[in-house]
Amino acid sequence: MYEARVAHRKNFIEAEEVERILSQTLDEFMKKHRPPSTNYIIVRKGTKLLNIIRAIAIGHPVMVVVVDEKRRPIGYITDRELLRIIARKPRHSYMVMGFNLGRIYIPIEQALNVPVEKIMERRPPILRLSDRVSDAVQLIRTYGAPHIIVVDDKGVVRGVISSHYLAETIIKSLLGEPHAVY
Repeated sequence: MYEARVAHRKNFIEAEEVERILSQTLDEFMKKHRPPSTNYIIVRKGTKLLNIIRAIAIGHPVMVVVVDEKRRPIGYITDRELLRIIARKPRHSYMVMGFNLGRIYIPIEQALNVPVEKIMERRPPILRLSDRVSDAVQLIRTYGAPHIIVVDDKGVVRGVISSHYLAETIIKSLLGEPHAVY
């Protein structure tokens, strides 16, 4: 009978275990679970679209973080948005030199010379290393952010956590499964 209660208890995820994971700082979480660095690249303001596309072709990142000269995030763009730009699908928030790429034909050679700050999203989802995992979950839930940029106290990029990676890591932690090595 005792063994049945112990086995039954192992099948339930304890509320304390969930709270333990959610109350970790992002610094603790990232040190313990090491998010993959291959899902993003960092570029400086002024980087041309062509160079970003080349970097994506080599490294397969899904997010481009645009930083200032002190490596503080000022914007971002995802691989999906880059595909929309290249495919010329209408997306009113992306303007190139005052023209929407979806509405007007710009030869691809000219579009590839556009600096990233002309097409980036200017409100990156940012949290600090001292913020909690629960803050990251809340940001993802509230804004549907596919990625969160994590910065230190000086605002310098220290990593990017994708919503997929965060969910997968939390679930595997709760189930006691090993984490995938990326």
